[in-house]
Amino acid sequence: MRTQSQKTDLKTDREKRHTNTITMTVVPNVAAVDHHSMVAEAAYYAAERRGFEPGFELQDWLTAEHEIETISSGRD
Repeated sequence: MRTQSQKTDLKTDREKRHTNTITMTVVPNVAAVDHHSMVAEAAYYAAERRGFEPGFELQDWLTAEHEIETISSGRD
């Protein structure tokens, strides 16, 4: 069993590893399979950033869909 200090250290290490900004270049006409894969990957990283706490899977997916749609349509 991990102590609170160990949990905090793990979270701090995880946060340090994921502070880089990810830049994506997307082709405007993304095939459905590619789109799904991109959303799945973005949702995974969203879950990872919050420590994979359960109960937010749908929110992660919907946010990822919005991000990918925004990027692929060229909107800010």
